[in-house]
Amino acid sequence: MPLKFLVILLLVGIVLYFFYRRFATGVTVSTKSTENRSETLNYSSLPGQESGTGLASPPEIVSYDLGRYSWSAAPVQAEAEKILRDFLKDVPPPRTISPKLEELLSKPESNVREIARMVSLDPLLTAQILKVANSAYFRPSGAPRVNSIHRAIILLGYNYLRVLLLEYFFRRTLEKCTSLPSEEFSKIWKHSIEVSAILGSIALARRYDVGLYTTAGILHDIGKFFLPLFPSSQEFSFSLGEEDLPPLKEEEIRYGFGHTLLGKLVVKTWNLPPEIEAAVGYHHPVSRLELLDLPPESRKIAAWVTLADHLAHLYGRFGGGYVYEVPGWIYPLLGLKSPEGLITREFLWSLKRASSLAEAL
Repeated sequence: MPLKFLVILLLVGIVLYFFYRRFATGVTVSTKSTENRSETLNYSSLPGQESGTGLASPPEIVSYDLGRYSWSAAPVQAEAEKILRDFLKDVPPPRTISPKLEELLSKPESNVREIARMVSLDPLLTAQILKVANSAYFRPSGAPRVNSIHRAIILLGYNYLRVLLLEYFFRRTLEKCTSLPSEEFSKIWKHSIEVSAILGSIALARRYDVGLYTTAGILHDIGKFFLPLFPSSQEFSFSLGEEDLPPLKEEEIRYGFGHTLLGKLVVKTWNLPPEIEAAVGYHHPVSRLELLDLPPESRKIAAWVTLADHLAHLYGRFGGGYVYEVPGWIYPLLGLKSPEGLITREFLWSLKRASSLAEAL
């Protein structure tokens, strides 16, 4: 009798043990899955992290909800606008991609040799493209050196070539216009390259105007390069230390306006398309009305730039340690319920490619 009792007890113990293991494992998997879907987009649980995307976990990122703060409704003051316009009189508008080249880049079936011929007319641009193509990411160790612009374009792909062309044209103009320290200039510019590449990928997938979206990305923070033209307000020094303010709010206190309003004025002065003007001026919307008052196409591109900027700050290499929250009402404008559907393994590889391109410049 005691022996039978012990056997039964042992069997019950074994059953309970395996039941416990299965139950405990199930809970762990479920919890991890929930974390992966978190609205905070936990960096450590991104898809592709375990397979070597090369996107290392960043330091702690500060998140700002711009809707919590009060904002000035006044446009850029007339005096500041005059300072900017007078300054830009001596700055020729930047070159842009020619219509013929843009047409070729927009068609996957385009002849690479024709694109290479057009690009190679500019020796400095050719050298820049070859430099990127021979960087560590695009040319792995042991691979033969890329000496042909034709081969370089194939390695980069049309989307990243377009981003590189825009970077080349606009950077040469902006470097002559700004008094920002070179390190700060480079950081802003590399972040802009990441945003431009994200928007290019989105535009390709959704059949938007890729040239328009990549241009909006490369220029979205252009106002930051011109802020040093203006004197700092005395009020700014008194406000420091009172609260951890968003950089955009600090700009408003310091200058009376932020980089979005100033950038919008720069783009308008250069006679760039109204959609670019909207993207630059409203990619940090502080109220729903700011976007809803825009024409449909301008509203759409401004909303996408808002999201792309958020994703680049969160997942890119040059985000600056902070991110602006995307208002919930943005997602329905884009046909999304949340950004989670965009955060795929392909997205992360695409962003890594953009970050590597920016790093190589």
